[in-house]
Amino acid sequence: MKQEERTRITREKILDAAMEVFGNKGFEAGSIGDICGKGEINRGLLYHNYESKEVLYLACLKESCDELVRRFEKGNIDAIEDAGEMAKAYLAVRAAFVRECPAMSRIVFECMVNPPEKIRGEVKDTMKELDGKNRTFCRSLLSRLELREGVGVEDAMEYISLVQYAFNSSFSLPENKGEGPKEHEKKLGAMLSFALFGIAERPAKQVVPKEV
Repeated sequence: MKQEERTRITREKILDAAMEVFGNKGFEAGSIGDICGKGEINRGLLYHNYESKEVLYLACLKESCDELVRRFEKGNIDAIEDAGEMAKAYLAVRAAFVRECPAMSRIVFECMVNPPEKIRGEVKDTMKELDGKNRTFCRSLLSRLELREGVGVEDAMEYISLVQYAFNSSFSLPENKGEGPKEHEKKLGAMLSFALFGIAERPAKQVVPKEV
């Protein structure tokens, strides 16, 4: 076996063990010792391939984000013309990812709701492609809807971003500490519906001014 192949196999073994440890314990609680124990890996060999816990965690995050991006692309969601069916397909891809890739989904979830402070900037950079896919979905969905008079796509995108930030942040609150990716995805559909269509029936002539 060539050296390049041995290195690839070693790195994959380390990454698999790290994915399980970080997926179960999170960044703060998961340790290099746990990873070495899980994968029966020599500590020196681990550090030879990944120079720090932070670098290894980011590698796990990238692998997880890449997997979800691949699933979105395979689903060809942008090709769906009906807005309702498009939203269902998007949510179905996310739900399948949580169900079939539990460790990966927990790492992505942690970085969405409570990214490790020490590597917050690196986490944001690593998630750029996935964030871009989510924004593309939102734009495509909005293009299939008739927006209210006076509401532009950029206005709607800004509003959805604010709602999404508040929604994700709520999972870091003490009272929601036990909730994880499954609970997040269960609530996401309702949140998306509320963000797009509101929560109250409104008479046609009842208008709330944009500026007071």
